[in-house]
Amino acid sequence: MTTITDAVPLAVPLVVAALVAALLSFLVARTVAGSGRLLDVPGPRSSHSRPTPRGGGLGIVLVGLGAIPALAFVDLWPLPWVTAFAAFALVAAVGALDDIRHRPVLLRLLAHLAAAAMLVIPLSLEWYATALSWPVVAAVVIALIWSINLHNFMDGIDGILTLQALWSWLAYAALFALAAQPASALFALLLAAAAAGFLPMNWPRARVFLGDGASGFIGLSIGWLALYGAIR
Repeated sequence: MTTITDAVPLAVPLVVAALVAALLSFLVARTVAGSGRLLDVPGPRSSHSRPTPRGGGLGIVLVGLGAIPALAFVDLWPLPWVTAFAAFALVAAVGALDDIRHRPVLLRLLAHLAAAAMLVIPLSLEWYATALSWPVVAAVVIALIWSINLHNFMDGIDGILTLQALWSWLAYAALFALAAQPASALFALLLAAAAAGFLPMNWPRARVFLGDGASGFIGLSIGWLALYGAIR
């Protein structure tokens, strides 16, 4: 049975994750609003009616990227952590650059392809308990690219992507905990805490949107956790 003493060490990083995401979303919103740059200007198909700062999901990205080497340091991360870190960082970086100034579609697609391949190809090399054939690897890579862009498309609607990410990560955390996969459960739980910290700034009417960097990161993490859960 889990006692209060056992729960305290877990609560600390979760609170820190929520505070980091909340603070950075507030700072980004104020900085962007003051500078007049990085604004999501509404168009004919937009659901918002006024220019809204974007890039506020930086804290979620930093929490996720920080969790990977931290879990690896205490021997909890079950995968080749450098490859995983590079994949998530690449998607976030390309998305952040696109927030600053739109990049060619081909450049973003190649970055998403490289990131998905870095996560999935090791499965074909039997680095895990269940190896995947090359056709399946190709299909999963395409699925991860789709997930990145699907979640990117959802950003810009007040609260919708943040709530979906929060729900998905909480569900993953519960499922991985039941499956005795503590690293994956903690990774998902930290991301959920960060999403909860960001949510008040993104709640209708949103004062800041996630931005392409964070929304792409969310899409890759949700797709990857689904895949990892399926093969483990």
